[in-house]
Amino acid sequence: MITKYNSFRKFRELNGKAKRLLRSRINLLPSMIGDGSFSFSPYVIKFYINEVCNASCIFCDIGTGDKESVFFRQTKKQGSNTLSPDNFEKIINEVKNLQPEIDIHGLEPLLHKDIDRILHIIKSAGLRIHLVTNGILLKNYAEVLIKNRVDKITISLDGTREIHNKVRGDGIFEKAIEGLKHLKEYRSGIGENVTEITTNFTINHLNFFNISEYADLMLKKIKVDAIRFSHPYFVTEDASIRHNVNHPEVGQSSPVNIRKLNLEKIDTGILWDQLELVYKKFNPFNVSFNAVFKDITSLEKYYLSPYNSVSNMRCSIPWKTSTILANGDVIISNRCFLYKTGNIHDNSFRKIWRGEKYKNFRRELKQNKSFPPCARCCGTLPRLGKI
Repeated sequence: MITKYNSFRKFRELNGKAKRLLRSRINLLPSMIGDGSFSFSPYVIKFYINEVCNASCIFCDIGTGDKESVFFRQTKKQGSNTLSPDNFEKIINEVKNLQPEIDIHGLEPLLHKDIDRILHIIKSAGLRIHLVTNGILLKNYAEVLIKNRVDKITISLDGTREIHNKVRGDGIFEKAIEGLKHLKEYRSGIGENVTEITTNFTINHLNFFNISEYADLMLKKIKVDAIRFSHPYFVTEDASIRHNVNHPEVGQSSPVNIRKLNLEKIDTGILWDQLELVYKKFNPFNVSFNAVFKDITSLEKYYLSPYNSVSNMRCSIPWKTSTILANGDVIISNRCFLYKTGNIHDNSFRKIWRGEKYKNFRRELKQNKSFPPCARCCGTLPRLGKI
């Protein structure tokens, strides 16, 4: 009976993923027509519901305190902005007929004092929720997350215990794992696998050799539903300068996530072997990558030639997704450019999404395909290859 139920759950998850993939492809159609300024409704809306975080990640401008970074300047701001439940409900009521997935990113969402009510608002509107957390407070909120039927929870875990704590801060691994276990217990207790529990591993110079061991721990011992490996997103100083000189009309750029990320210490040969080992060892339904490289040469180019693109893909983000910050600003993406398209306290989301600021960005992007800082963004990374 359990086997049949798990098979049904897996079928339901795959069916849902297939539908979301189809919608994301449909969203690209307007980018191929005319000047590209039009777009269907977004299939994902990302929310940064607060401006605080309780981790110190070495690859993140918030964790390193890089106040000049676009990411810091957009998401941190005064450090005191939050989206209130009333404002959040107003936005959700407006967009619910568009049926977007709602991604809650934080900065650290479990630090929002009204997270329970916010999740309830989303589910009451019949929308899918994906919540990303560092896991520090997960033990305290595991019951809340399961009770609200959050569809997918991603815990950021960047290695086994010692390595993860070096990347994000002392004691964080232990707290995240304890919270993860509570999450599984509450899910098991209600007798329904309504919540997919996953982890995300962001590759950096402190953990690139730890991938296989980490996968064994997560999938064989702790038994999360799936894991994802993300190659780091970063913008070099050279890329940001070239953008600001040549494309000032689409917002200012800056170096992003590069302050303490030491790319030269990443041995791409070892990294390739680790990725290949995990790819061969585990079911592809349980392991995914934010970029898929055809060979080790492409992987080396990603890490060792950061000024050069590794893909000919056009960025599709402004046709598919939107990001709303804690102060109500609507932007293209959190690590993109200092480019504000509007504020939900001043205008409706639909008006902003269809407005001239968004249209101008889409026109420029269609004409240029991508901009210099896009070279290491998930919006342009290769999707077809070996691993």
